[in-house]
Amino acid sequence: WNTSSATNMSGMFGNCRKVTSLDLFSFNTSNVENMSNMFAGSHLLEHIYVSDLWNTNKVTSSTKMFDECTHLPNYNSSYVDVSKAYIGEGGYLSPTR
Repeated sequence: WNTSSATNMSGMFGNCRKVTSLDLFSFNTSNVENMSNMFAGSHLLEHIYVSDLWNTNKVTSSTKMFDECTHLPNYNSSYVDVSKAYIGEGGYLSPTR
């Protein structure tokens, strides 16, 4: 998928109740402004694989982005917005498949 021009990914993978991992390695999110509910309700999601194309600098709306994604690494129900949408210590995203 060519996502380099996408500005709205709201609800894109929301309520994917049986999915355990997503390979978003090729997703360029540098122009995305809305990631609200992007993964919300995907209860079994354990891994979201991204690359250095993953960029949230323009995101202005991310309400409930990770709401109820309780199987993600480091999940904390107090942080379900873009603030945890990164690879590394405390983040919810994974760097390798």
